[in-house]
Parts: sequence; structure tokens; C-alpha cells
Amino acid sequence: MVALSVVLATLCPQVCSFGMPGCQPERRLFPVFTYGPRTTSGGHEQRWGYIDSTGAVVIAPRFQWAREFSDGMAEVGIGRMSGFIDQTGKVVVPPTCFAKECGRFSQGLAAVSRLEDMEIYHTNFRYIDRAGRTAIDSQFRSAHAFAGGIAAVRFAEMDYGFIDRKGRVLLRQLGDSDFRDASEGLAAFRIRDSSGWVSGYIDSSGARVIERRSSGLGGDFHDGLAQYQDTAQTINVDVGYSRCLYGFIDRTGHVAIEPQFYWTEGFSEGLAAVQFPPTVRHDFASAKWGYVDGAGRVLIGPQYEHAWGFSEGLAQVKVGDKWGYIDTAGVLVIEPQFDAAEGFHEGRALVGVHDAYGYPDYGFIDKAGAFVVEPRLRSARSYSGGLAKVVFVVGRGFRCGYIDRRGETVWSASFEFPPRGWF
Repeated sequence: MVALSVVLATLCPQVCSFGMPGCQPERRLFPVFTYGPRTTSGGHEQRWGYIDSTGAVVIAPRFQWAREFSDGMAEVGIGRMSGFIDQTGKVVVPPTCFAKECGRFSQGLAAVSRLEDMEIYHTNFRYIDRAGRTAIDSQFRSAHAFAGGIAAVRFAEMDYGFIDRKGRVLLRQLGDSDFRDASEGLAAFRIRDSSGWVSGYIDSSGARVIERRSSGLGGDFHDGLAQYQDTAQTINVDVGYSRCLYGFIDRTGHVAIEPQFYWTEGFSEGLAAVQFPPTVRHDFASAKWGYVDGAGRVLIGPQYEHAWGFSEGLAQVKVGDKWGYIDTAGVLVIEPQFDAAEGFHEGRALVGVHDAYGYPDYGFIDKAGAFVVEPRLRSARSYSGGLAKVVFVVGRGFRCGYIDRRGETVWSASFEFPPRGWF
């Protein structure tokens, strides 16, 4: 009897779609696949299915590939084409899309490329609804997922813009332009007109709620504030080279924090990590990181080589060449000792420690800094839905799987090399 090997992929937390009637929070399902006999090319056949967080098989492996669920739907491979299934495993959208040329469902729509959309040199996209019906028949060279009722698309070469869920063009620009997916209901744009660069944000009605003369593309909104770049305010970084400074604006475009920082991260849990300008001219190492609140007050002074946003009350900061964690008062609660560190998720943080050869081994710590999973993993992803996706080194091969918050293996598989698209 052929042994069953299963390889897993994580699923980020999903929420109900905007405006979807009768929407219920979807349960967490994780893609897995089984190895079959070797093919004539020397590889292995793969059949994908899904498990839940206990490791129980919910959808038996029978697809050529499987992606994570989003909006209650998941792209799967059937033959050489892609279709979509619901969380019962029922094929809701037949396999009519090109292999892996389907976007994820978001707000009830997904961008797909079908056989009739193919041109000699281009792949075109349209949007379908959850029944597989064409919802937006326009042909796009590329199409992003909807967020806040807005999707960024490319109409043709050097022709970009935004559309709403009915396919109405909200903004279209031929030539130099940049567009960013919507965050907190607003999407950033940067376009060039006869007078120069214009940057700002639009809402789902197409109204330009923020607009200013600037060549800097605005950042994502977090906690009601977004990073912005003032091209009129610069600092000399080196001989013959200057750099624009960054600040924050609110959802009306009002400057909430004047541009004064070398770089910024987005706000999280009421604070933003910011990099202050160098204290020694032409010495980049003297540009330290600290934290400010929404009013621009410096709550944690510039003292770190790097810093990230807060997650679950803690943030990872770099002191010298090691990473540790501080709380929102700036108290160092976990001493700098790691060579790599990520934010806390579900009470656990992924950290890396270099081995004798300089390669990182990964493990997970709790909020006291104690290892819950010792640094013995070759690769890993943060916890999501109670599980973390990991890769163990076993001899000259690998073992991939999921572990729970205690570090216990829920499901795993051994193989010589990680399959394509593993992480």
C-alpha cells in the first residue's frame, strides 16, 4: 500500500466579504496534498485536498493543486485548468480558467483569465462572481482583488486605473502613474498631468478625497493615518544627494504629523515606528528608530537600529546586531538575542538563530521570551488559525508540516525537496 504523504500550506485569517448577504465567518481549512506514484518525468503526482486545524481531512485530496480559501472559495486545479470550490469541496466554478491564472475571491468577485480571453502576446482578465458568471466583462492586462469596493487594474500597456464592483472606471491614467490597493476604504494614486505630479486618494465613488501636488505615492492607511512624502522638504544625506522626509496625513488629507522622518512604518496599536534623520551628517548608522503616537509625540526615543510595528502589545527592535522585544512603554521585555524576529501572532513569535555556519534555524517563543518550539526549523511561517507551517531538516531531506501552539506536529510529510510553490 502506497504511504500517504501530505504537504501543507497555511491560510491567512479571512473575513466576510463587503456587502455579502448572509455572510458567515468561514472555518479554517488548510491545503494539503498526497504523493502518488512517480511520473514518467521522474516527479510525483500530487493530489490536493484540505484539512482542518486538528489535522482531520475535510476535503479528500483529488485536485492537481489547491490554494488557500478566501471569501469562502478556493482555486483548485482540475485537469490543466483552474476552477473554484466551496468549503464542502463542491466545484462551484467549473475549470474554465488558465492554470493558476485566477485571483482570489474578495468582496464576491475574482479576476480570472479564460481561454477566450487569451491573445497571442497577452493574457487578459475579467471578473466573475461566486457562481462563475461574468460580472465585469472588460478585458484587463492585470487585475487586483477588490478591497473597499475598489480594484486596481491595468487596461493596457502603461494604462492603469481603478474600477468599482460594477466595472465603472473610477480613475484611468495613460502614461506615468502608480496605484496602490485600497486600505481603510481609500486607494492611493500618483499621476502626472500637464503641470506635474499629482498624488492622493480616491474612495469607492471615485471622488478624490485627498489630492496634492507631490510626486510621492501615499502609503496604506492604518489606524486612520497614512504615510506621506513631502517632496518640498528634504535632508542632505550625502554629497550631492538629498532625501525627502516623511510624515502622516489623516483621512481628510490634513497633515497629522509634519514630515520629519527618514522613513516610517504604518501605525499599529496606536504607535508607529519611525526612523529619525541621522544625527551625524553622512552617517546613516546614526539614523535611529523610535516610536511616535498619532499626535506625533515621541513616546519611545530614537535608539534602535531598526524597529517594527506593535502586535499583541509587543514590537521587535534591533539593538546592535540582535533582535529583542519591547512593550508599548518602551520597556525591553525580551532581551536582544535573536538574529531574526517577527511579530507576535496568537501568543507566539517566530525567531531565528544562526547556526555554526551562519544559516538561520527558526523556532517560536512565548511572550516571556521562552522557546515553545526550539530553533530546529529550516523555515516557518507565523501562527494563523492555531497552526504554523514549518519545514524540518531530516538527514539530507526535509519534512514539512503544521505544528500547533504547543509545538506538537499536527500533520507532516517527508520528501527530498520541498514542492514547487511551497512557501
